[in-house]
Amino acid sequence: MVDDFNSIRFLGQRRGQCCNVDYSRKVWSFNKFFKEIELVDILLVGRKFIWYKQNGTVKSRIDRVLISTNWILKWLDCKKYALGRLVSDYCALIMKVTSIDWGFKTV
Repeated sequence: MVDDFNSIRFLGQRRGQCCNVDYSRKVWSFNKFFKEIELVDILLVGRKFIWYKQNGTVKSRIDRVLISTNWILKWLDCKKYALGRLVSDYCALIMKVTSIDWGFKTV
């Protein structure tokens, strides 16, 4: 599942926007959702944020790639990379496996 959830999982995943008590409750609720659906968010490599307000004052990590534990076992080295922003206020995401077992190699 790949989606823009428009929510963060930890307070450090958003900068430039006020945090209040209700905001912390939303973060807690979002983390509870992750636990209930038993999916894992793939690690983001290379950038801390992937969405930026046009003037750069607010930035967040709100796009997620959620995978099952079975998927993790098959693709152990899979990571999520964010490219630079060209046209959109979002960075494009790329999934990449750093090592692939192609099977037996003949010499």
